[in-house]
Amino acid sequence: MKTWIQKLVLFGLATAVTAFSTAVIAAEFNAEVGFRQQSGDGGTGFNSKSEVGYQLGMTGNFDINGPLMFRTGLLYTQRPLTIELTSSAASSAKVSLTYFDVPLTLMYKFEDYGGAYAGIIAAVNLDKNYSGTGTLAGGTVTNAKSMITPFILGAAFKFAPGMGVNIYFESGGDVSDTLKSYRAVGANFMLSFD
Repeated sequence: MKTWIQKLVLFGLATAVTAFSTAVIAAEFNAEVGFRQQSGDGGTGFNSKSEVGYQLGMTGNFDINGPLMFRTGLLYTQRPLTIELTSSAASSAKVSLTYFDVPLTLMYKFEDYGGAYAGIIAAVNLDKNYSGTGTLAGGTVTNAKSMITPFILGAAFKFAPGMGVNIYFESGGDVSDTLKSYRAVGANFMLSFD
């Protein structure tokens, strides 16, 4: 329990420092919270089921030239997945990997209220949880990568002054020896500070 509290305090401090420094120089600053539908492959002999995870943090858009902007930030992201043995649905495991994500994307603003972006995410693994039943009880996530760099494609739109939505598709790679082809579709509510 103590470790979880320490990570929460660390995330809070990192969020505060990033918010202050980003808000000072960013053309746009957004606080975001939302949900994502995470899927992936459990490897040979396993079926996988998608799970809903969450994401929260902040992003900033920095002017480059005209409508072109650099979009980055700091997001706390959960990437869960359920795997089952192909031979027995009674044996399953829920795997939840959490990350600090730093998006490194280029955004093209169509108007002040919307734009599309693409790039990569530098995602650093914070924690891995494994909860199994049946013959998968007592297992662990083996050789989880400490950093992954999934591709992201998305669009952000304001539907009211100071409020908007960010929708995205993320396609990663392997996150461990047995967890492969991670991908997600998500939507975040944004509070925008211009």
